[in-house]
Amino acid sequence: MLRLRSLALQLALVSLAGLAAAQEPKPGSSWYEDMVQLGFRVKAPKDWGFTPGNPLDPNTIGKWAPNNGEGVGLGGDAGVFINVYRVRFDNRDNPPKGVARDIRSWVSQGMEAGQEKGHGWSLAAGYPRELKGTKIPSAQCYVFEGLSTESIRAYAGAQVSGFEKKPIQSYAVFPLAADLDVALVGVGPGEKKWRSYEKAFETLAKSLEPLALESASKDAVGADPRSQKRAKLQAEMARTPGWRMLESANYFIVSNCTDEPFLSEVQERIEAIRKVYQVDYPPEKACLVRASTAAAEAPAEEPADGVPAEERTVAIPVVNPLEASRSSVVRVCSNQEQYIQYGGSPSAPGYWNSAAEELVLFDDQKGGGRADTWVVLNHEAFHQYIYYFYGSISPHSWYKEGTGDFYSGYMYAHRKFTLQENPWRIRGIQESLRQGLAKPKSAQDVGTGYAPLSELVRWSQPLYYGSNPYRLSAPDCYAQGWSFIYFLRTGEKKKAKGWSPAWGQILDTYLATLADDGELDKAVDTAYAGIDWAALEESWKNYILSL
Repeated sequence: MLRLRSLALQLALVSLAGLAAAQEPKPGSSWYEDMVQLGFRVKAPKDWGFTPGNPLDPNTIGKWAPNNGEGVGLGGDAGVFINVYRVRFDNRDNPPKGVARDIRSWVSQGMEAGQEKGHGWSLAAGYPRELKGTKIPSAQCYVFEGLSTESIRAYAGAQVSGFEKKPIQSYAVFPLAADLDVALVGVGPGEKKWRSYEKAFETLAKSLEPLALESASKDAVGADPRSQKRAKLQAEMARTPGWRMLESANYFIVSNCTDEPFLSEVQERIEAIRKVYQVDYPPEKACLVRASTAAAEAPAEEPADGVPAEERTVAIPVVNPLEASRSSVVRVCSNQEQYIQYGGSPSAPGYWNSAAEELVLFDDQKGGGRADTWVVLNHEAFHQYIYYFYGSISPHSWYKEGTGDFYSGYMYAHRKFTLQENPWRIRGIQESLRQGLAKPKSAQDVGTGYAPLSELVRWSQPLYYGSNPYRLSAPDCYAQGWSFIYFLRTGEKKKAKGWSPAWGQILDTYLATLADDGELDKAVDTAYAGIDWAALEESWKNYILSL
C-alpha cells in the first residue's frame, strides 16, 4: 500500500545576487505524475525548474527550484535557498544502513549530515496536527525548526567567521499507512516570514494524490547492457517532467536543455573524442584487466603503519565488461543553477561520477564560455571511458588527471580533433618551472614552484589536492601532471632534447602493471625501474618551457 506524505524542509544558502528575491511557490497548471514506480501526482510549482535526484540518493526523487537559484535573506549574513523536494521512504525491503526510513530520521540524517542544510533540528511545539482538505486520509502536518549553518558571504567566496545563525523552519504533512511513503519537501525561512511559506507549502501538499500504477510493459528487454540501460532511462524519463533521452552510437544523453544545436554538438564531440581515446586505449588491451571480485568486496583493513585508508595508494580492480561502455550516460543540465542543484561544483562545468556512472555537465556560455565546456567534456569523458575499459581501478592522480587534461588539449574543427597544449594548464606550469623546485612549507605558507617528479608520481589524491609538504595547490599539481603526460606522449615525436627511448614505455608499463593486480606503488616501481630521474626531469622542464 502506498503512503503519501507532504513536508517542507531543507536549508541551503543564497548567493548575494539572490537576496530577498525568491517568492513563495505557487501551484502551476502542470502536474508531476509517477504512474510507473510509485503511483502519485502533485501540482508542480509555477515557473520553477525540476532537477532529478542523484542516482546515489535513495531518498530524494528530485526537487523544484526557481530557475535562477533565488533565495531569501534571513537578516545579517544568513540566507536560505527556496526549494521544494520530493522524498521517498521505502521500507518494504529493510533499507540498508544510512537510508532514512521516515521523516524524523530524514531530518536528522539528511539535514544534519551535509553543508548548507541547517542544524539543531527539532519538532516545533504544537505538532504534529491534522491536515484537512486533502485526498490523503489521516494526513498530519509537522513543523521542524533549525538554524542556518553558513553565511551568504562565505557561499559567495568571501572569508567569513563567526556569523550570526538565523532560524529556519520546515513543514511536513503525511498520513500513517504502510511501508512506502512519498514526501513533498519544501524550504522556508523562520520567524516572521515563515507563515506565508507554510501556507504555500500547505497548498502544494493538498494537491498530492495517489494514482494507479500502469501495467509494466510486456516488451522484452534485451540481456545486453545497452538494452537494459535504455529501459532504465526510459522509465526515468517517463516520471521526470521536462527531461528526455537522446541516443548516439555509444552514449545516452539525458537532458532538459532546449538548445538543440548544443545537444547535437555534445553528441558529435563525445563520439569523436571517444575515437581518440581508442587510439591510446584500444579494446584489445582490455585483456590486461584481471579484476578480482573477491578483492573488490573484501573489507578495507587499516594498515599497520596507521596511514588512513584515503591516503593509501592501493587500487581495487573490478570487473566491468567493455560492452558496458556503449551504455555511457551523459546528463546535460539546462543551466549552471540546475547543475549545482544536481550536485555539481561552481568551479567547473562538468564532472564524472563513477559511483552513479554519469557524466554531468552544462553549457557554460555565461561563465568561462562554451570553450570551457568542451575542455571539461574531453577530460571527464576520458574518465568515463577508462572506467568501463579498465574497470574501477584508480591510478595515481598524476596519471588519471594528467591524462584527462591531455585529452582536454584536443581541439575540434572540421569534424576532427587535433592535439594542442591544454589552455588551462600550459601557462601555469611554465610559470612554476621558472620559479624552480619547490621547497617544503609550513601549513601557513603558500607553495611556489614545482614538485620533484619522483615524488609527484607517488602522491595520493589528498597530496595532489594540496596536502603535500610543498603546499602546492591542486591547480599547480594538475598543471604539472598534465605537462608530464604531455611530455611522455609527445616528447619522442617532437624530438625533446635529451629524450631516452625508455621513457616512451613508462605510461604503458604503469597501466599494465596496475591493471594486473591493482597495486599503485608496484606500478610506479615497475614503470620507472632504471630511470634516471635527473635526466628525465631536466628533459621535461626544457621541453615544456619551449612550448
